[in-house]
Amino acid sequence: MGLYQRDLTSFNERPILLNRGVTDSCINCHSFQDYNPDRMLFHIRIGAVGTCMILTYDGRVEKVDTKTAFNGPTSYRSWHPNGRTVAFAFNTVRQVFHSTGKNIDVFDRASDLVIYDVKDKTLTTSPKISGPERMESLPEWSPDGKYIYFCSGPSMESVASQELFYTEMKYDLMRISYDVDKDIWGEVEPVIKASEMDKSIAHPKISPDGKYLLFCMSDCTYFPLYRPESDLYLMDMQTGQFHKAENINSNRAESYHCWSSNGRWIIFSSKRQDSQSTHLYIAYFDRDGHFSKPFLLPQQDPEYESSRPIVYNIPEFIKGPVNISQQKLIQAAWSKKMVKTKLDPKISGQPRQEGKEIPYESGWRN
Repeated sequence: MGLYQRDLTSFNERPILLNRGVTDSCINCHSFQDYNPDRMLFHIRIGAVGTCMILTYDGRVEKVDTKTAFNGPTSYRSWHPNGRTVAFAFNTVRQVFHSTGKNIDVFDRASDLVIYDVKDKTLTTSPKISGPERMESLPEWSPDGKYIYFCSGPSMESVASQELFYTEMKYDLMRISYDVDKDIWGEVEPVIKASEMDKSIAHPKISPDGKYLLFCMSDCTYFPLYRPESDLYLMDMQTGQFHKAENINSNRAESYHCWSSNGRWIIFSSKRQDSQSTHLYIAYFDRDGHFSKPFLLPQQDPEYESSRPIVYNIPEFIKGPVNISQQKLIQAAWSKKMVKTKLDPKISGQPRQEGKEIPYESGWRN
């Protein structure tokens, strides 16, 4: 596994980090602040270096422990436009491996949202987005920084008695206002009640001009990568009307997507080639809200992707190259010095990452 960067004006590609430098740990959830290659974060899971977040910020590299007495390690993320605030989800992820038919499904046993201050190393939240009644995930700041859009699904307890309960995990699209300077929360507001359509929403991404919201919708869960029925939908932010995005969907899973900084292009992951491996597709988006036919990320060798099993995911546009060396990232990952996240003193109560474990043998396999 590796985090790679590709120059779209050429075929030049080089790794930002290969996981063989960190004992083959999982390296994921990479993200950039406002398309800035000098402000990046990603997570490392398991392995000898430990579970942590690596943060690069204007030349500084830090190894961060995002766990606190309230939350486990963070995952899905979104940078605030102010450059110092990040919204995170922290999730207890589980997988379902099928003996026949589909190969895998993913669901959360628990998940909530938290806010992290990059400079103060402090984490805070609100009961409105971290209570036991609902599971919140996949946060996304609005371009003006006034709202967090996120996906919200039922708690495990409300569906766990049902056979194949993960199929009942239908996520709605919600939002909540938050003043990061005054630490004032608004109320949770529904944006799209997908559950009422017997559907589930994932990966809400707002265009840089704030006019459109592009999201995935599938039959269940918030992990569309393994849902062949997952398609991309486009919502007009002014009218609230949405429809299946024209020209860019297929009969296979469409999943993670990203807007370019000028809002005229998107890049997304799709399994349309062979139903197993995800590949990257790019599509133009005109000023009238229409997509052109997507094209496969060009390779110098036209048979490059069809001749070997390569999986691409979480594509992110950035405005220039990441210049932090692999060696510096590896040194930070192996360092015994790790920044410990401080918990906002007003956050109290039982740790949300704790909970009764449900045995794997309880009908999760089918």
